[in-house]
Amino acid sequence: MKIQVISYSKKNYSGGNIVCSTLESPYALDDYDINVIDLSSEEIWCNEDRGCYLSESKNDFESIGRMIDDRKSAIVLFVIPQNCDFRHNYGSDYFSNPTYRSRTKLKNIIGSLCNNLNLIMPIEYIDNYLQFERTRTVISEVEYKSDFHFVANFFKTLTTSSKSEKITSVEIAENTYATTLHITSTIEVLMNYINNILIVTKEKAPEWVQNITILDDEEQRGIIKYNNEIIDNAKRAISQANIKLSENDRYKSILYSSGKELVAVVFDMIESLLGCDLSSFKDEFNEDFLIKQEDCTFVGEIKGVSSNVTNAHISQLDVHCQTYIDIIEEEQIEEIVKGLLVINPLRNRPINQREPIHENQIKLAERNNSLIIETVTLLNLFEKKQSGMIDADECRKLFLEKTGVLVIE
Repeated sequence: MKIQVISYSKKNYSGGNIVCSTLESPYALDDYDINVIDLSSEEIWCNEDRGCYLSESKNDFESIGRMIDDRKSAIVLFVIPQNCDFRHNYGSDYFSNPTYRSRTKLKNIIGSLCNNLNLIMPIEYIDNYLQFERTRTVISEVEYKSDFHFVANFFKTLTTSSKSEKITSVEIAENTYATTLHITSTIEVLMNYINNILIVTKEKAPEWVQNITILDDEEQRGIIKYNNEIIDNAKRAISQANIKLSENDRYKSILYSSGKELVAVVFDMIESLLGCDLSSFKDEFNEDFLIKQEDCTFVGEIKGVSSNVTNAHISQLDVHCQTYIDIIEEEQIEEIVKGLLVINPLRNRPINQREPIHENQIKLAERNNSLIIETVTLLNLFEKKQSGMIDADECRKLFLEKTGVLVIE
């Protein structure tokens, strides 16, 4: 029995008939009886863009996916990752060291995880077929851990977890299997799984039988080919739709998030609304953003809070504005300076259960020539910008001329 283990970087396995290769450069699948495609490496799960959950290994996934479709008889086993971090937003940290500045656990983006897996695994028309839950499965006295399990009834079950009976290994198509178990830690652990789960006594049809055509073989092969093309097109459309839904979910996160997560998404939206670039802005723990435009400068504060808007929030923004005004006056620069408070108040409540901002805070913002922008309003404005109902100049004018609290008709 010949086995190929395909992983992000070559496994250090030795002994037996095991050959190790990489996702970037695997050997022909039909040269081996069993091909283990190990997707558990954390190096796979990253993207340099901000908030994008499509793996940088996307091209390798698609390439291997085509190899799987074209194979004749080889067995393929997919090893699903554990609950590692999906790293994104690549750039420089506070010390100018290149790094991924954002991390999201896979359990929090299961839709995106399944969407990535669909690029390489022959799974049709199933969205979220994984669920997070830490379990243990015992196979021939060896205990395997798992952070995910398969949703019941989608696939043929091969293994289930001890006591909880969650599905941890499945057959997803002919000669095609997947497991959420951590089976690649050592060659012994891997072989225990293969010997007890994958190897089934079955006499295979000889290759020459495939060349014999009888009855309506040609017609049925034509039907299969035609419908496979339809399926491939549908899978691509579903994949793109899932990616777009993930992007939309990210924008909706400003209705409940706070801290760096909130700031990152708000930055993207403001860049679109004002046609500016905030990538070079350095957070020196003063204002959260500073946008210089042709006829004005916006000084901004971004907050996600469980309370409603307070005087302290507005006063903190005014301090940042006055500090900036002092700096430009010393340099004898004349600018129109406008303070923007982008805030997600009462963030733990549904939108329809949040009280409006109190009149006292609105009047204080008006006296300070500042504008309060609730994130629900920002999302509404962003939708109008994306649909072409408003442009960057109109957004800039809106931010510049309005004071108090921003209301969108």
